[in-house]
Amino acid sequence: MSILNVFVTPEAGLIGVDTESTLPDGTIQEFGKMIVAPAAGAVVAFRGTDYVVMAASNSIVCFGGSLEAMAEALPDHLRRSVDFCREHYQAPEEALGLELALVGYSQVEGCVVGHLFRRAIGSEEIQVDRIPIRYRAPFWDDLPNDIPADRPGMMTLAQHQSRLARERMPELAAGGRFLIAEVRRDSITIEKAFDFPPRQQEITP
Repeated sequence: MSILNVFVTPEAGLIGVDTESTLPDGTIQEFGKMIVAPAAGAVVAFRGTDYVVMAASNSIVCFGGSLEAMAEALPDHLRRSVDFCREHYQAPEEALGLELALVGYSQVEGCVVGHLFRRAIGSEEIQVDRIPIRYRAPFWDDLPNDIPADRPGMMTLAQHQSRLARERMPELAAGGRFLIAEVRRDSITIEKAFDFPPRQQEITP
């Protein structure tokens, strides 16, 4: 899994992801966890196993419908992507859990909105929820509660998450670079916010 944070206001959505990835043998590398769907005016960010998002990415990038149409289509698309990974990558069930955030400008609602799609390990269902203001993953109860829902706040949150992950779950991918996308009515920008502190190039599996 990875760092995936979302802050949503009517005017803008911020989506933050790290770039660290861990292979089954403990090797650390970088991997892209964010996809832009330019025609839909949306950003999709993902935490889970890399081949699931690779299987899903082409249809996301090329999607030409509305944000609402994309949100409606994603559950079936994710189920097909999971099935593809089972068939072509012999993916084990424990590698098929996922969390995916969709953030974009809704022409219907006249504001930026966020949706969260989750598949629990062992379930064939894709749970869909609205992101009201913020979503934070990984989440621990002792993360600071007073972090503002803005760009500096997202950077601070990610730094706390990476520190705690390395202390408590060193096998969790939570490092590399931290990227923040900003989605507005007529624009999408992605910038590197900072580099996480480096660590050894291998994690003991």
